[in-house]
Amino acid sequence: MVARKVWGIDLGRSAVKGALLERTEEGVTILSADIIPLEGPPPDPSQEPTRDGRLWKALRAFQEKHRQEKAPLCVAIPAQNTFVRDLTVARVGRRKLDEMVRYEAANEIPFVLDEVVWDYALFREKPEEPTRNGLLFAVKKNTIQTYLQVFAQLEMPPVALITLSPVALLNFLRLELGDEARILALDIGAENTNILAANADRFWLRNMLSGGNRVTALLQDEFQLEFEAAQKAKEHIGQAQHARQILTAAQPAVYELMRNVKTNLTHLERTAAGGDYESVFVFGGGAKLTGLKRHLATTLQREVQTITELRHVAVSPQADVGFVRSHLDRLAVAIGAGLAAMGKGAVSVSFLPKEEARAAQVSRARRLLLAAGVAAWAVMITLYIMSLRVDKATRVSLESYRKLASLAAAKEQKLSEALNRQDQERAIQELLNATRGKNQAAEILDGVVATFSTVNRTSPYRFQIQSFACNQGSTPVPGGLSEATPKPPVPVQPQTPIEPTVMAGYIKGKIVVPPGGVPTQAYRRFAEDLLPGLRASPALVKLTGDAAFRKGEDIVTTETGDWTQCVQEGDTIAPAQGGRWYTVAAVLAANQLKLTQPFAGEDYAGKYVVSRVLPAQFNEATLEFTLQFEVPRAQAPSLAKVLEIPKS
Repeated sequence: MVARKVWGIDLGRSAVKGALLERTEEGVTILSADIIPLEGPPPDPSQEPTRDGRLWKALRAFQEKHRQEKAPLCVAIPAQNTFVRDLTVARVGRRKLDEMVRYEAANEIPFVLDEVVWDYALFREKPEEPTRNGLLFAVKKNTIQTYLQVFAQLEMPPVALITLSPVALLNFLRLELGDEARILALDIGAENTNILAANADRFWLRNMLSGGNRVTALLQDEFQLEFEAAQKAKEHIGQAQHARQILTAAQPAVYELMRNVKTNLTHLERTAAGGDYESVFVFGGGAKLTGLKRHLATTLQREVQTITELRHVAVSPQADVGFVRSHLDRLAVAIGAGLAAMGKGAVSVSFLPKEEARAAQVSRARRLLLAAGVAAWAVMITLYIMSLRVDKATRVSLESYRKLASLAAAKEQKLSEALNRQDQERAIQELLNATRGKNQAAEILDGVVATFSTVNRTSPYRFQIQSFACNQGSTPVPGGLSEATPKPPVPVQPQTPIEPTVMAGYIKGKIVVPPGGVPTQAYRRFAEDLLPGLRASPALVKLTGDAAFRKGEDIVTTETGDWTQCVQEGDTIAPAQGGRWYTVAAVLAANQLKLTQPFAGEDYAGKYVVSRVLPAQFNEATLEFTLQFEVPRAQAPSLAKVLEIPKS
């Protein structure tokens, strides 16, 4: 989504910062900005930010203060409790890239993928490198849902994007300083300090549990103060009567921060991040501590700067230019959060769940349609008023009446053309039809990757995906099963021509034998673990319904549907409640199937599943295999269904 106006929100641990941005032809303009402090002593720093009750009170105050300024929210959340890992993948096409990144995510993220919301950012390709590098990000799904629930309870505008605060800061710096600048930035917050190292299009992140609250805690202990009093003393050291004693008491926290910064920078310098930075900047409320910049300059042996003016973002007079400039180091993350939604962000990473993103898009489409309807009614009302004026004018001058009548007719013609959306709807429907197969192919790949991940968690043997292909129509697989390999439980002899309403393809993979495993048992694990899992995958199911199976009989019957239209010899069928898969030998009638062997279970009448996932190759020496599949082609959705509005 490329929005025209958004709220960039920084959910910090000491304050909620917000900046209302508007995209214009000239660039980006700040229309409003605000900082709402979190009141009261902070909770345990190890707690998740979502459990901080002070944050919700500050958000409520922010919403009450800016209720009239409605715009989608682009939220930057703290890096605490966020998982970040280096990512390296082979240089492949976009379709295989998504598959490989998902596979890497399943291996790198120490949680089940269904329990997290994850995204990734890849650096620019370099022709001389065989791989692509980037960063992998993940946040627990319940953390994101907690944020979304609170926004909904406070009746705040819909959330268009949820990103990480250091990523938002990177977007701000890239817009202001350029894409090629070598930058080191330290965002010193209340409880954490984020280190951002950027080198051309590459960047690295580190997070430290060191921040301004550590100084506040030392002042509380040294001078026996309440949290608010110690915080005030820290913020106004320069005007304090006992400034020297306060600085002396704060020194352990400052030295601890310097040690942590130096340790993390040493780690970054061992990587491709290097250490030759053109500029060093500090951000956040903790950066205002007296003497901190001087200590950092000594530690880093470089000049340390603070952003004091904007080069590529304008500030509207209604936003209080003085306030924005004096607090720019604290508003930078909020500004950067909104840039991605405006198409101005160098890195687009979002933890907004897919279902929430789709809901936001539908809500935006509805608002646009509503605006179009309001505009149409406005034109009609205008025409009505004009007709009254025309009627009045006829009493004064017939010539004036004719002019106004001609103008009204022209307006009516334009209104009729504006309301006639058939051409536009037809074009949109054609786009939906064109993407039908591509969307289904992506869903099939997601199902295949999910099945491989599930089987790998339970099977002692590891199954790897090497390639995947899917298109509309048949996908022949060259070669056949190795003669040295035991025959699979499903014969491969497709005889019926594939209809053009079929999505078909193949999956190539390899089995990795664990230490102590027996390679000759690999095919049995393939047939007993992976093959049934793929056949039961919702993305690869060909047909479902109700049928009757009889023990010892090879005839299956149904009272609903027509098997002659959708089942063919070689398909596999199984009771939906589990059990072995049986191969279809022939379709005897619309309601009768013949199996290659009698049904071995007890009599069963209920749901069944038909699947056409067949082994086409298995190399006993390399343990490489190929599977082919066929599923019905999904129907393209109508425009009315996509937008959830009645079709006129």
